[in-house]
Amino acid sequence: MRVIGDLIENVFGSIRLIFLLGFAAIVLFGLFMTVGATVIAPQAVNAAAERAERLGEKAIDAELEARKNYQMGQEGWGYSEPRTGSGATYQDGEAVGGWGDDD
Repeated sequence: MRVIGDLIENVFGSIRLIFLLGFAAIVLFGLFMTVGATVIAPQAVNAAAERAERLGEKAIDAELEARKNYQMGQEGWGYSEPRTGSGATYQDGEAVGGWGDDD
């Protein structure tokens, strides 16, 4: 009779241990998610925001440069296609003799 009691006690002890390990895993996962949400996530968001700001500034600078080049091209300056009055002529499909021509 004592053997059956020890066997039942060992089985229930094992089941209790499994539930205790499961509960500990859930608590550790919750702790991990809490730390991630309160410490790591704000740092990641700040880093992403700073990078987006830098990229935005670069895009604005590129847009201003493109607009300036376009406006200069409209007046015959810059690297646009030669316009009337720029002194350039076409020879075999290439512009020759325009402003900035070092030949």
